[in-house]
Amino acid sequence: MQTKESMLYEQIENEKVRCNLCARRCLISEGRVGFCRVRKNIKGKLYSLNYAKACSAIIDPIGKKPLSHFHPGSLVMSIATIGCNFRCQFCLDGDNTLPLLIDDRLTFMSVKELNSFFKEEQTITDLSDIEIYAINHRGPVKVLGVSRRKANDRIYEIITECERRINLTGEHIIPIVNENGEIKGKRASEIRSGDRLFTFSEIFYVEESPRANLFKGITLKNLKENLKEKKRRISAVRKVKVVKPTYRYVYDLTLAGGIDWEAHTFYAGDGILVHNCDNWVISQERDITGRYLPPEEVVKLTVRYGAQGISYTYTEPTIFFEYAYDTAVLAHKKGLFNTFVTNGYMTPETVRAIAPCLDAATVGFKGGGDPEFYRRFSAVPSVNPIFEALKEMKRHGIHIEVTNLIVPRVGDSMEKIKELAEWIRDNLGKNTPLHLLRFHPDYKLTQIPATEIKTMEEAYETAKEAGLNYVYLGNVPGHRYENTYCPNCGELLIGRYGFDITRWRITEDMRCPACGEQIPIKGKYYREGFSFSFPIF
Repeated sequence: MQTKESMLYEQIENEKVRCNLCARRCLISEGRVGFCRVRKNIKGKLYSLNYAKACSAIIDPIGKKPLSHFHPGSLVMSIATIGCNFRCQFCLDGDNTLPLLIDDRLTFMSVKELNSFFKEEQTITDLSDIEIYAINHRGPVKVLGVSRRKANDRIYEIITECERRINLTGEHIIPIVNENGEIKGKRASEIRSGDRLFTFSEIFYVEESPRANLFKGITLKNLKENLKEKKRRISAVRKVKVVKPTYRYVYDLTLAGGIDWEAHTFYAGDGILVHNCDNWVISQERDITGRYLPPEEVVKLTVRYGAQGISYTYTEPTIFFEYAYDTAVLAHKKGLFNTFVTNGYMTPETVRAIAPCLDAATVGFKGGGDPEFYRRFSAVPSVNPIFEALKEMKRHGIHIEVTNLIVPRVGDSMEKIKELAEWIRDNLGKNTPLHLLRFHPDYKLTQIPATEIKTMEEAYETAKEAGLNYVYLGNVPGHRYENTYCPNCGELLIGRYGFDITRWRITEDMRCPACGEQIPIKGKYYREGFSFSFPIF
């Protein structure tokens, strides 16, 4: 396997290491991987498993990043590898049974009964102050919170040979045992007959009453001892059916587990072990796929295809940092520029390390940087590291443009957009471009509609009123707010349609031709650029 020793980590006693690339700062035991799943502790040293394993190489217009004030019209070689330091949400159907230890007593609760913990329109609720525990084979696991979302029309009912059942959304992860005896995570939609799952039938099933509370009177103190006496069983899947959801919501738990996969599992349904996917981290090494493309080849391809720079994008560049760093150093030697498209969840050390060869960064927010939104949809405990990384980039002279994805109902608060715009104004400067991106329903959020144009326009006006000079709407081709206007006199300076520059009315020294206002654009304008992407692989 192609590996490279990580750049930013520290060795701890007992062959543990701490990764200092992203803000999670994972403490990783020997033989385990971090939250991103692509960094592994091998005998007390941390290695990148995805080095030079590119999963895509595409020639893109710079406007796709989006960068509107950096080498406009230029082309970039976009490269990415597998890996991410955020997580998305997956859920349980409301009709599942959930064994919980509440107030020191074991009870079997219908998942939809979790609604009792929510206020009317809440999508996430904090349970950290309540003594409530989910259960896996190790014993009770503290429940920190519950999230819910409206159900779509596809639920997967999984039935084992011993007639254990559970209903899950297609993306929910279930630990299975493969033919080599290894434990791997598999999506519910990919489960097939013969797949072997973990069950705990002694606790959750008797012939007369499949969902009886067999442990009335068992407390937190003696439950662990009872569990130790029983072994988790492996049961093969007999059938998988696509069914309608039984309730209007689906749910997930946030658990106070450690970094290993078992700490983030719990029993549900008729006693089937599942992951809580808000914050689960698998400890087994996943398959790292990609085409071998070493840094020197990336640079050669960039020059061959006539691009002016390289963008580390599509997946989080912090996760393939060593690959990006080595490539960026070579790129600078060839006169190419480098850009990151990043979620910003990195340490100050990472910014300082890449700063000498990083020319620009697009830092992407969601929901206006709302901490609750990040906890709910990305399993990010705090957004503060993102803001600290931005300030560190500013200190090192990296050109910054900020994006914010506006998600209807859960991430479209005008107050949060105002707060984000004001923070940008006060910490990065009023001339920092802010791109407000329209949400389109895809991936795991198909139950949420596309953002309405009027909401996008309101967000634009909110950011402008907060004092930002350059605000743009994204994913709305043809809208007037894609354009660049002079903040002094209102003159139309750059006309755009999507990633295409349709009009350029700025002087050679980057001033407004009408009033002479200096327009903060870094680099030259490339008239020969094009507005479409060209995949190499």
